[in-house]
Amino acid sequence: MDNQEAKALLEKYRNGTCTETELAILESWLHTFELDGLKKLNQQDWATIEMTTAPVIADGRFARASVRLFPRIAVAAAAVAAITLGVWFYYASSINGRHPEFSSGSPLANDIAPGRNTATITLANGKTITLSDAKVGVVIGDNKLAYNDGSKIDDSSLRGIEAISSTLTASTPRGGTYQITLPDGTKAWLNAASSIKFPSSFAGAKQRRIEMTGEVYLEVTKDKKHPFIVESAGQQVEVLGTHFNINSYPDEGSTKTTLLEGSVKVSSLLTSSSLRGRTEGSRGNLPGRGPSTTLGEAAILKPNEQSILKGEALQIKPINALDAVAWKNGKFVFEYESIENVMRMLSRWYNVEVVYEGQSKGKTFSGIISRSENISIILEKMTYTNNVHFKIEGRRIVVME
Repeated sequence: MDNQEAKALLEKYRNGTCTETELAILESWLHTFELDGLKKLNQQDWATIEMTTAPVIADGRFARASVRLFPRIAVAAAAVAAITLGVWFYYASSINGRHPEFSSGSPLANDIAPGRNTATITLANGKTITLSDAKVGVVIGDNKLAYNDGSKIDDSSLRGIEAISSTLTASTPRGGTYQITLPDGTKAWLNAASSIKFPSSFAGAKQRRIEMTGEVYLEVTKDKKHPFIVESAGQQVEVLGTHFNINSYPDEGSTKTTLLEGSVKVSSLLTSSSLRGRTEGSRGNLPGRGPSTTLGEAAILKPNEQSILKGEALQIKPINALDAVAWKNGKFVFEYESIENVMRMLSRWYNVEVVYEGQSKGKTFSGIISRSENISIILEKMTYTNNVHFKIEGRRIVVME
């Protein structure tokens, strides 16, 4: 299907003249890109789509349109590019009952289900509670634990209020996600292989301080008298009340903080070893911590900005903040992501090992995919959008050129 055929198909959709097969092909892609109201696009919109998709098609690769475009145009342009580049064949073959990658003996014949709601809470006394995978979240308040639908947590470890006093740790494994409501009402969504450490009560504290690893999205309850402090690897974030996301996985090589609403102050944390050679006393000690840790470089983030901390260097860049929190809404969003970055995301969510064969590294991918799909569906979409192939061996994914 060339550019004119793709555009003609979209025109037929807008005019309501698509056949059942054409409609199924196109609406599958429109559903993938979450596009609504395509018929409302005017002639200027269509001209923008054509201009946007031209470079993508010329490069011979599928890519999502720039986030600087008006969203409905950007998504429509991505759909045009996808169909033009022949990715539509996946849907056409599926409609006709043929699936080219899933025949008997196919390298993708084995499949792996997506992650699920699963987490644990470790109490101050060291005991661990496994939370129900039939629930989506838990609420901590007044030294009590309950699921966010109001049902009680039935666990003998909770006998006596003293069992959950002091510090708690909520953790998700690889392939797990969960929502935690903290004692002050702040909501935290944990991505796979993540954790937060927090007190069972903020009463009497001057600051609301928590620690985290992995990736966590936070909607902080406003309290001007008690700043909310989030500490992650080499970084501190201070807020009064706001919505933001922190990605601090050890294997990513950096800590990324993305602001959706409000304002946050991001600071690097300097340890005694990193302070060697600096003027002693040039920065104050971190409140509540020992003299071996001080605040370093700092920046104030505005909505749709992201800070990237590598070592002690702090970089700020504009970003579509919704992309950074797509995981919380059940989506993978790739914007010219390297295959290594994509496979790290997949490995955490599907709890798989990834190995590479041949010259399979260095490729990039863009698009939006549901996190509720089995991994084979995602791998096949990647196969059709770039010159790369995959093989599933148990819980190991082999990436081949």
